[in-house]
Amino acid sequence: MATSGCSEEITQDMTLDGDLTCDSGPALVIAADNVTLDLGGHTVSGDGATAGGGVGILLRDVSGCTLRNGTVQHFGAGVVVSGGSGNHVEHVTVQDNIGTEEGDFGDGIVVTASNDNRIHNNTVQRNGPFSGISLVQDCSGNEIRGNVVADNNMAQAGDPAAGRQAIGIRLEGPAANNNKVVRNHVTGSGSNGITVHPTCTNLERCSDTPANENNEITYNTANHNGMSGRGDGIKLFTV
Repeated sequence: MATSGCSEEITQDMTLDGDLTCDSGPALVIAADNVTLDLGGHTVSGDGATAGGGVGILLRDVSGCTLRNGTVQHFGAGVVVSGGSGNHVEHVTVQDNIGTEEGDFGDGIVVTASNDNRIHNNTVQRNGPFSGISLVQDCSGNEIRGNVVADNNMAQAGDPAAGRQAIGIRLEGPAANNNKVVRNHVTGSGSNGITVHPTCTNLERCSDTPANENNEITYNTANHNGMSGRGDGIKLFTV
């Protein structure tokens, strides 16, 4: 079946039959388990300031779903996997999704409180001000593999300082455990290429905050990062 329009809740397999432009997000919501949304090579775009505060495509508390084959752009976050488990985001170009420092979003692909997802073979570029791909809250067993994560540095905003927090791949947590970041190419980030964040910067006040543990970061290329000031290829915090 083909999608019908903006804000649609998708509960069965669907293929986009043309480009879709929405003035607010989410543009599309996957709302049932084991659903495939194939963008059919088309583009889902935000249009206007209200779209910049929302999500392009939301996988909402679902498991076993797949999003593939198209472009998501001009929202506050391109793709958000919220809750659920075992979903796939693959062969999607997620670009030019720009939030604000005060807002909830500012990323290309966000996985939040969700386990065992596969973020594979996507192109994630020119998003910000926070990250290209991020794992937020309790996220375990996820795999970020084979993605091209480029130029997430806010240069398009015309203010180099706006990208000072922009990380290519961010494991933020807390309790982002047992995830794999493998064979990604990360370049041109505003700050670090790949970061495992501290979950607490004041141990006296939050000693019970879960750490981010047992994550595997292997065979990645991370170069020419720190474009908005300072940054490392890969940075691991100890708290």
